Amino acid sequence: QSGNNGSNWQTNQGERQIGTGERATIYGSPKQPNFGFIVLKNTQIDTERTLTKQNSPYILLSYTVPVGKTLNIEAGTVVKSLLNASDLDVSGVLNVIGVENEPVVFTSGRDHGFADNSFDNEKIGTWSSDDPVAVDWQGIYFHPGAKANFNYAQIRYAGRHFKPFGAGWFASPVRQAIRAEGSEIAINNSKFAFNSPRGQAASSVFGKDSTINISNTTFEQGDLAIETSNSTTTLSNLSFNDFNNANGPLRIKGIFPEISGLSFSSTTFAGVLLDAPIIVGKDIVFKKENNYLINYLSADPSSIITIEPGTIINMMTSAVWEISGTLNANGSMEEKIIFRPYPENTKWGHILFEKSTSTLRFVDFAGGNFNQGIPVRDGGVIIAKDSSVIFENCSFLEANPEGNLIHSKNSNLTLINGIIGYVSKPNSSVYGIKAEGGILDIDNIFVENLTIGIYGINTLPIFNMKNMTENNFINVDKAWFPIEWPMSLGAGGVL
Repeated sequence: QSGNNGSNWQTNQGERQIGTGERATIYGSPKQPNFGFIVLKNTQIDTERTLTKQNSPYILLSYTVPVGKTLNIEAGTVVKSLLNASDLDVSGVLNVIGVENEPVVFTSGRDHGFADNSFDNEKIGTWSSDDPVAVDWQGIYFHPGAKANFNYAQIRYAGRHFKPFGAGWFASPVRQAIRAEGSEIAINNSKFAFNSPRGQAASSVFGKDSTINISNTTFEQGDLAIETSNSTTTLSNLSFNDFNNANGPLRIKGIFPEISGLSFSSTTFAGVLLDAPIIVGKDIVFKKENNYLINYLSADPSSIITIEPGTIINMMTSAVWEISGTLNANGSMEEKIIFRPYPENTKWGHILFEKSTSTLRFVDFAGGNFNQGIPVRDGGVIIAKDSSVIFENCSFLEANPEGNLIHSKNSNLTLINGIIGYVSKPNSSVYGIKAEGGILDIDNIFVENLTIGIYGINTLPIFNMKNMTENNFINVDKAWFPIEWPMSLGAGGVL
């Protein structure tokens, strides 16, 4: 267009890419059209700013959206990094307003994976090669009070290491494409890809003390996809492909999340790691559709935990549940609830009921009783203290062979139609049920390959037994001890 025509000119919208003339550096846009390649750096001054597709690609150096400011990014806009350290810092509001066929893309300066031959494929910055890789740029950092809405966004090739704000001198750097601290983040219809290098701890989305809501989004390749700590986390309709973290692509620490509609392919563990969830005054549900991995869980007296039929709970080595509230685990003959060790062939810890009223039906406990910091005599797969617990159609098999499988102290413990023991008798002394005080009701329980089936100590509990014959005690040295233990024999309880 003719420069003599004033209508062909537009006001410059920001600093342009630095070019080189014949004799000196040119601060302008040499050999570039008079749109696009606007550099994003320093701190936003305008109360509200909008990035547009027309001016794509934008070149990200280091740009800050302070408190009270809003940055909007329109559909089809591309933001490319200039440096490894390129980042977007947000303390205000970020609105990413993509649409299905025109997402907003945040990516490496050397990303040429765009469908057309537009300027979006231009190589930005100085790189050792033409092909983009994870850690080509840092990512987006949300500070306390920030808010963000991502709709149809793509974040690619981020994850360069950095130290979070306020981290100490000796703190280790982190790799996080999105980091949110004390923020509210909503992500919908988006895609994260190639945001962590193989074999290095990294996450696409990290939230601390935040509200994280992610839906209808895909995550491709890396170590961790989502990691949150003490954050209100809602995840729905997400897919994960090619993640190599041994504990899966999801790690949720602290607050129990709301999760539904997750799918996995080519992941080491196809599920979610719940890292020490603490349940306080809430009703929570473990859903059959989710595969859970747990290292520790606690529930206070006002909490109710429900486990749906068919749910699988994977327990890490020495994993412990501490239940002071109510646990309702009601499986069925067709859909049993399973507690099992992870990795396979390891042993988990125990479930402690303390001042709890709980009911478990059709639950299989495999492994367990690997209890660190607890004397062998006080351990068990199940430990009940001052509680009332019913186990119906449950099995307790192949636990760590030492001490007790079930330990009841001053509790009302009822076991109906179950199995306790081992396929082969261990070399060490193992007791099926160890009970002190309270009430012990046993109805048609099979005890197999144990030293003592039922062992009473100190203040013997009231012992009621029915539908128990010698056939219920298989390869057991002593059915119960002490032998003079007074008991009530109900129907079928003839030994």
